[in-house]
Amino acid sequence: MSSQESDSISADAKQATGSPTDIAQAGPQGIQPGLVAGPLRMGIVGLLMGMIAWQLIHWTYPYFEIPEVQMANPDSPTEEEQRQMGLARFETGRKDVTVTGLILGGLAALLFALVEGISRGGALSTIAITGISVVLGASLGAVGGYCSMTFQRAYWFDPSLTAMTREIGIQAIFWIAMATGVGLGVALYARRVSLVLGALAQTILGAALFVIVYVLLAGLVFPTDSGERTIPYFSANTAVWALLAFGIMGLMLGLARVRQKKTTESSA
Repeated sequence: MSSQESDSISADAKQATGSPTDIAQAGPQGIQPGLVAGPLRMGIVGLLMGMIAWQLIHWTYPYFEIPEVQMANPDSPTEEEQRQMGLARFETGRKDVTVTGLILGGLAALLFALVEGISRGGALSTIAITGISVVLGASLGAVGGYCSMTFQRAYWFDPSLTAMTREIGIQAIFWIAMATGVGLGVALYARRVSLVLGALAQTILGAALFVIVYVLLAGLVFPTDSGERTIPYFSANTAVWALLAFGIMGLMLGLARVRQKKTTESSA
């Protein structure tokens, strides 16, 4: 066989199989790095998660009863007894919000990770990353709930903060912590560090955007509902809160696909 024919066969083989660099970038089973589910699919899953969260809170929240405080005269409690009652209400509320963050963060991570995994294929990677996502989402969701209530108590009577500022702080702590856990878990599918960080940043940005939009919207639509609480009191307010938050979260995770697609096209 001549040298020219050998070079021709080698070129044809490379064209059919792709270069080693292309194969490494594509990863196993030829899947390109980056999230693949897309904004439409993730957005719909986010709205579904919002519906689940709304109904869960509507039917089960709060989870704990406020413990009774022993009083010498229930009709005229002393200052110390009033302090103990306030502390008992706060500790119970903080447990309720912490558990809510744990449940919602874990469920959101489970749904988003499963949808991304099914979109990509590969049972082992889907199971592994979904498990990691649930742990991250639930853990940081619980941290967000605990810290948001701690912030609420610390700055409840602070005259230097307006009511809107306190509400933004409460909601931002809760949702940014949860978005960090959910976003980091799902973003592990992206394979490359830069793409993982990009998807995570988009999820956190979506949480910050939600907080601003929700606080302004709730102040107009639900003026009688106290905004200075992590979990809204009225059911309709809770519906807006949950649907908007998880809808935006899903949309931002789905947009990671568009960003990766544009990056790939520009490099080509």
